Amino acid sequence: MQAANVQLLAQLCHPGDFLSAKIRTSLVRETLQCVVSCQACRQLQAQKPSPETAWDTIFAAPHSFHEPDACYGLGVVVHALANTQNLLKEDWYHKAVEHVWATLQKLNEVPPEAKDTAQERLYRMTEFIACVALAVGHRTFYRALGKEPILDQPPMPSPRAYSNNGAPMFKSAEEVSSRLGKKEGCGWGPCLTPGLKLANGELLADCFTWQLRPQVPTSKWTPALSTGVAFFDWGSSHYVPINRGQFVLNNLWQKAPGRTLHRADLEHVAKGYTGAIACSY
Repeated sequence: MQAANVQLLAQLCHPGDFLSAKIRTSLVRETLQCVVSCQACRQLQAQKPSPETAWDTIFAAPHSFHEPDACYGLGVVVHALANTQNLLKEDWYHKAVEHVWATLQKLNEVPPEAKDTAQERLYRMTEFIACVALAVGHRTFYRALGKEPILDQPPMPSPRAYSNNGAPMFKSAEEVSSRLGKKEGCGWGPCLTPGLKLANGELLADCFTWQLRPQVPTSKWTPALSTGVAFFDWGSSHYVPINRGQFVLNNLWQKAPGRTLHRADLEHVAKGYTGAIACSY
């Protein structure tokens, strides 16, 4: 499990599908340092702003940022997702999407090939949320074990050098969809397949196909392909084997080696936890 945690943290800091290694590393570092420690976020939880005022109130709060330039202007969104997720509703997400897109443009993190469309915005926001959510899970895992502080176990990720300066793997959503052949009756978009592998943040095999299974929870990973693979690889260690997001009846009563809970038990725990935190994702 420890090895899987270290691997996940490293993968989160690799170049993503649409976010560079620089941005992803900053998101992860800011998340690991702000979870449950930002006093402004604590005050927001006590204040509980209404959905109509959530964006302005959270944005104006005196957050304590750890990465340069308030995490390159993205820190307020990181803190909101990491610490005040239960306060966020649809209106907040719409405004966050616009803020993230505008900030990435100012940072020259949006290539000319990416058209100014809702699809391009949402793909990047999905990857953004995935990086923060997985970093929160990583941090929470160590807190649950009583490992405080956890920032040295494993070490905080540091920016590393890439031959292409850590640029994302794709320039536009159109570049992803162009790899797909037409298939009548389906349109859920690109999804993950068992054949996808990663090596140093680079795709080793084609991972794109069509599916029409919006009821599958992991289908929400489709705009964040390589990050989703990192999650599934991590989950195979911490969660009873999930077969890359596909439900397999035979797995329901299986216990992973050395574990006391089988898949059905874990589903009960997940349901209880989600209800307890009033999940709004």
